[in-house]
Amino acid sequence: MKCLGRYILLLFWGLLPAYLTAQVADSFVLVPGGAYIMGDQFGEGSQDELPLHQVKVRSFYLSPYELTTGEYLRFVETTHANYPAWLDQNSPYHYRTGAKDYYRALDSILFDSQRPIVGITWKNAVAYCNWLSTEHGLSPAYQMNSDTIVWTPGANGYRLPTEAEWEYAAREGGKKVRFGTGRDSVGSRDINVDARAAFARAYVVDSFHRDYTLPVRTLQPNALGLYHMSGNVWEWCQDWYAADYYGQANQPASPRGPTAGTQKVLRGGSWYFDGYHARCSNRHHARPGQHFHAAGVRLARNRA
Repeated sequence: MKCLGRYILLLFWGLLPAYLTAQVADSFVLVPGGAYIMGDQFGEGSQDELPLHQVKVRSFYLSPYELTTGEYLRFVETTHANYPAWLDQNSPYHYRTGAKDYYRALDSILFDSQRPIVGITWKNAVAYCNWLSTEHGLSPAYQMNSDTIVWTPGANGYRLPTEAEWEYAAREGGKKVRFGTGRDSVGSRDINVDARAAFARAYVVDSFHRDYTLPVRTLQPNALGLYHMSGNVWEWCQDWYAADYYGQANQPASPRGPTAGTQKVLRGGSWYFDGYHARCSNRHHARPGQHFHAAGVRLARNRA
């Protein structure tokens, strides 16, 4: 708790950026393009993971790790905006003063600069992408006007991965694998999910639940060098969600999802969900303005 108190004091004094030394280094992983079969290849998922269909993805860059709390809070402190729900004094989810205890259980873990940021909305995530692009002298990938956000696909700035890109990278370039580790079965050394007996799955080989996030480079990366593509936190994607999107014919190369919708896609599962949700093909979804204590983001960029 002493550590937590120190973070709070530093935040109020405006010194947090100096204390949180973690910065975004543009050392993203190049994911070579290719074609793959998208969807549930193991016959164990939901209907929205079907039908199986071939997708072509262009080469792109993807961060090897989920965006950290240290990186995101530097943005918050610089702009005085886009606070995660647990740090917003006006939010009922504030970790200390809020009426809801959604984030309270994570306590000091929320302030660990090396753990993934949680409690941010899709809108917060794209705002961060634009800010970071400007910081690095790149063209912002999003045009943001009030509640209207338009993606500029050709921009060289930071952005969210599309759903097709995310699954392709999680599958180590489109392989037939169940998890983003490159394996078909996993244990506590491989992914951070809730694997207690009540949520037992044949492909999760031991029973455990850490009950918190892990630092973003804790477990072994997959063959592409990507950490925690399964488990730890859900990751916001670019696409609108539609349960029947896979059944739509004539999807273009590097598909961008439906042209409109009410919810955005999240991928990868989390510490709060079981192994079923951490499968490469699993699709989760939420409103763009919604937040979770088990959801964050991983950044992408176009290949020049």
